[in-house]
Amino acid sequence: MRQKKSLVLMATGILLIMLLPALAFANVEDRAGVDKDALMKKVSGLQMPFIENQGQIKDKSVRFYANTFAGTVFVTDKGEIVYSLVKREAGTENTEQRQEESEDGIQNTEDRQINTKAVVLRESLECPEETGIKGLNKSVTTANYFVGSKDNWRTNIPTWQEVSLGEVYEGIELKLKAYGNNVEKLFTVYPGGTSEDITLKMEGAKGIKVNKSGELEIETELGTVKMTKPVAYQETGGEKKYIQVAYNVLADSGTYGFEIGEYDKTKPLVIDPLLASTFIGGSSSDYVYALALDSSGDVFVAGWTWSSDYPTTVGAYDTTHNGYSDVIVSKLDSNLSSLLASTFIGGGNYDHADAIAIDSSGDVFVAGKTWSSDYPTTVGAYDTTFNGNGDVFVSKLDSNLSSLLSSTFIGGSSVDHARALAIDLSGDVFVAGLTGSSDYPTTVGAYDTTLNGNDDVFVSKLDSSLSSLVSSTLIGGSGVDDAYALAIDSSGDVFVAGLTGSSD
Repeated sequence: MRQKKSLVLMATGILLIMLLPALAFANVEDRAGVDKDALMKKVSGLQMPFIENQGQIKDKSVRFYANTFAGTVFVTDKGEIVYSLVKREAGTENTEQRQEESEDGIQNTEDRQINTKAVVLRESLECPEETGIKGLNKSVTTANYFVGSKDNWRTNIPTWQEVSLGEVYEGIELKLKAYGNNVEKLFTVYPGGTSEDITLKMEGAKGIKVNKSGELEIETELGTVKMTKPVAYQETGGEKKYIQVAYNVLADSGTYGFEIGEYDKTKPLVIDPLLASTFIGGSSSDYVYALALDSSGDVFVAGWTWSSDYPTTVGAYDTTHNGYSDVIVSKLDSNLSSLLASTFIGGGNYDHADAIAIDSSGDVFVAGKTWSSDYPTTVGAYDTTFNGNGDVFVSKLDSNLSSLLSSTFIGGSSVDHARALAIDLSGDVFVAGLTGSSDYPTTVGAYDTTLNGNDDVFVSKLDSSLSSLVSSTLIGGSGVDDAYALAIDSSGDVFVAGLTGSSD
């Protein structure tokens, strides 16, 4: 493409897919001093890399794709942009029985009906030039796929911060960026290019229209998807001069373009959208209950999700939702701008993570409660057999969340729930929480080996490989007692805090 000095930038709109519509950062603010609103804002604005297709996707027309919290965005070799969006909502079929534990430790059961639906929108340029699709701004992250036989494995696949579709019209280039909650199209109109040439057709929609706010509404079988109102400006000496711009829908053809007001054609024009809202996305609840930082400042969060479309990363330990609610563990960079790794952990029933800790080697420990008899455990772990009615689990992953290094149950015949986790200087793992099991495992010489009331606090110590229960005790009175926090000082003494309903 010839050299051009001045240009016009057009971001046609952000397709909002609200990847964290029901995210609940429960207790994170109180426990870690985190501003949950600010954290929510940053997480939902994460930039997601585009992955190059080197055969891991069977459809050879796909050149690049990006995984978001609500679905996947594909770029084809014809320059088409395909949005595969998922919606989970309450329905009348596929009833799931949901168990929750009340404050007194008694399980409540309710019916939860979840339907999963999907919509595919295919956006294509009308009469484009031959495109030169390529990735731009190579990401530090590479992708690895180990699926099926070794001949099908793909390693060190590059990922990119942007995808360029090249010169799609004479004098007009198009770039794409993917974020946690949106997909951005950025048109660059150079001198000699005509913005009126830009026309895009949306297939898979029932109709499109511009609403009173200037947003482009795309009607689908699942509801309305919105592209935000474009905002145009020119910048001179650090000051912005705003230029009029609007969507132009062409009759009932499902095609749209842009109308731009007068501007100085000797200077760049930037057109950028503002965020809007839509209910398309994983509408099931996602909960983050724990947060930890490693020595590099990377951020790890743990919790659970009902959403099969919760974002995971290539090469993660488990990228498939296993059923009902699964444990989630995600790793972000220190600026919360990139999702570095993300995985599910779970079995066929309900799995909840409430605590996370990172040892001196960077390995990641999570603990919580599981109702899944098939929750993943590892050979040689302390207890690989589900004990019934909700067990404590403790699981250890590597720093990239790609391998389950060790994993164990701890529990008795009633409800057992880990809520706090800490690691001492020797690497031993301490967990604390609530148990209603008279046979919860304790050790000889422990402070208290007898259940005192309805529910007692437990504090248990395992070795770093989770293969041995080093020591374990109960603490409680005749009422309900629960532990919510755990810390270890430099001398190795253990401090536990929580709540009690016991006068004794």
